[in-house]
Amino acid sequence: MKPHLLIVDDDFELQELFRMILGRHFEISQAYTGVEAVGLTLQSIPDLVLLDVMLPDIDGFEVFRQLKADNRTRAVPVMLVTARADILSLVEAQNLPVDDVIKKPFAPRELLQRVNNILQRPDVSHSTTKLQPNPAAA
Repeated sequence: MKPHLLIVDDDFELQELFRMILGRHFEISQAYTGVEAVGLTLQSIPDLVLLDVMLPDIDGFEVFRQLKADNRTRAVPVMLVTARADILSLVEAQNLPVDDVIKKPFAPRELLQRVNNILQRPDVSHSTTKLQPNPAAA
């Protein structure tokens, strides 16, 4: 069984790009709003959430806070995905312990590498131990 990723972004074209890059190696669920993301995460807990910061209803920071406040989803790793140049200072200012941050636009290989890095950490539990081979080693 493939690790399960939840991709949260309101950009339909970017959602398709995520699916093209990651879909061969991971089971993908998609959410287009923050409220939908929280609901889907509680319904079927993913191995990793890739979370856009700018969403049409609640922002990614609030989604992150809600996921970390719930015992069922507290341990789910979260990677923020954003076009905002000031994202690192915002994350630090709000003291959010996110697992990684990747800026748009990103290289497909870099995205795959960062996802694998998170999923291969010993403190991350996931539905399977069979992960995509490290693209840097290929």
